[in-house]
Amino acid sequence: MPTKRVELGKQHVEEALAAAKDRTYTSGNPLVFVHVREDGLQLRVQGGSANWYVRYNGKTKSIGKVTTEPTVTKAIAAAVERGRHVRALLERGDDPTRYLQSLKVEGDHGAALADSDSQKARAAGAWTWSDLRTAYRDRYLSQPKKNKAGDIKPPSPRTLQDFDRYTSTPAHKEMLDDVLVRDMTAGLIEDVRDAVQKTNGMNGGRKAVQWVSAAMTWGQKKHSGKTGLGVGYPWWTAVSPDHVPGTRKRYLSLEQIAKVLYAAEKYRQMPYRKQAKPATDAVLAGLWWIVLSAQRTSASMSLLSSRIIPDVENPGWLIAAFPAEDMKSKRYHALPIPPRMTLLFDRAKIGVERQTAWAFPSAKVRRAGSQEVEDIHVHDSTVGQLIDRLRGKDDVARKLKAEDEELVKAGQPPSGRVYDLLEGVPEFSPHDLRRSLATILTNMKVRGDAASAVLDHSSKTPGEQEFQEADITRLVYNQSQRLPLKAEAMTIWTDAVFAAVETEWKANRPATEQPSSVRSPVRPPSRGTVERVRDERQRCLFTDAGPWYLYFKGSATEQTGPSSLGLGGLRRAMQDSDELEAAD
Repeated sequence: MPTKRVELGKQHVEEALAAAKDRTYTSGNPLVFVHVREDGLQLRVQGGSANWYVRYNGKTKSIGKVTTEPTVTKAIAAAVERGRHVRALLERGDDPTRYLQSLKVEGDHGAALADSDSQKARAAGAWTWSDLRTAYRDRYLSQPKKNKAGDIKPPSPRTLQDFDRYTSTPAHKEMLDDVLVRDMTAGLIEDVRDAVQKTNGMNGGRKAVQWVSAAMTWGQKKHSGKTGLGVGYPWWTAVSPDHVPGTRKRYLSLEQIAKVLYAAEKYRQMPYRKQAKPATDAVLAGLWWIVLSAQRTSASMSLLSSRIIPDVENPGWLIAAFPAEDMKSKRYHALPIPPRMTLLFDRAKIGVERQTAWAFPSAKVRRAGSQEVEDIHVHDSTVGQLIDRLRGKDDVARKLKAEDEELVKAGQPPSGRVYDLLEGVPEFSPHDLRRSLATILTNMKVRGDAASAVLDHSSKTPGEQEFQEADITRLVYNQSQRLPLKAEAMTIWTDAVFAAVETEWKANRPATEQPSSVRSPVRPPSRGTVERVRDERQRCLFTDAGPWYLYFKGSATEQTGPSSLGLGGLRRAMQDSDELEAAD
């Protein structure tokens, strides 16, 4: 085997390529040029091929074919650099195969070395983003936590829902899930952010960045080895969310709230909408409940009937108990409910032909994509979707509105279709109704701490106890709940809302149908009314005469208890009607 120890140059490369072309040497008797200035680097000719090799510790590794591209000098320099990297990998016991494969694709030594390191880390169990996301959710977000006062706070279902939504988007699955945490970059997170903005809006992109940052900060602190984040500067905290939500100051006046409730009742089956089915009584009752209770939608719609108990100190009143895990404050919260407001729970169950545990049961019994029958409550987002439909914010309404705009541009009259049923009412969300209560009660000179107590904004009171499902009755009367203060605010607030609602109905009532007093005692429903209700699956039918609760209540002026016709009275009236029909 002819071996030549030389400082490799152009002439040696040309000699090697000529020998390969002529097949002068065989695999058993190759031509070898050993580069005297680069330890282990060789040029070998065997049969019809000429290749670069690195020899280390008795083993020889091929690192690429000999070429003259782009020039012989540059080809030699590239082989020298590649040989140095391969020898370094061999010296530390790593297989250089992945590096060489990546270099062939990427053409960049740094990227190829990083890829080689990543493969080694992956084989050793390093975490991908998907691994970190699961660990952060299961080991941190899902676990109870102790605050500075030493109290144990349960995990928040709302927080988990938010985390799942903004860390499992198609953009995450496509671009991030299989990437090692150690290989994540600011540019990659920004790409995910931008993709999420297109599908989930600017706020969705912001949350995607914030959750990635929170998970990586936890991963560096708790699992620096598996994440590969070490103890260096947390660069991910500097990635811009590209959106900073402004401080919301939106709220509705009493008159505007009444307009919303009137429109929701009158147009429960809305024209020119994608959703053709009418809103259920549970959904409409949910809207009224959010207005009157001013509680967050998540806690409101997931209220269990078992957590609603009579107020033994105030006949006709009820008390709703919210466990700490349902509250943003992570405190147990009790809310007194005035008599007229208690009728919402009767209304919410109209048309529900099953035993249900929920105060606001959904008409659906199967979740999307599932065949399993479940007892489901009205979803948190449903009331917001109802408001959006009243606004005409769906594909069908938008398309029809665009057609009308084209008619106007062409000089033709529009169709006359009404899209925004809340015209004149500013944009708002269900959450803004909480701000309405606080603002309006403040303007009415109600004690500030009364509104705060209703909204559960108050600070922790000494003696406060954690929620226990089996002992609701004792806990609702705990002094820390300040029920008298809350009841004062709830009375003033609900009376103001009901007064505004009745004024709105009166303003929209045809002159020929003006009754002498909408506060007159309501007589049992006529046979015609019973038949209409039965045809509508016992729904509360809209009437210009007044809002629905006047037909449930014996007298709107009584406040000691709900002298209520209720569902029982309605059903009895229907039975009487059936008996009359049988007699005929």
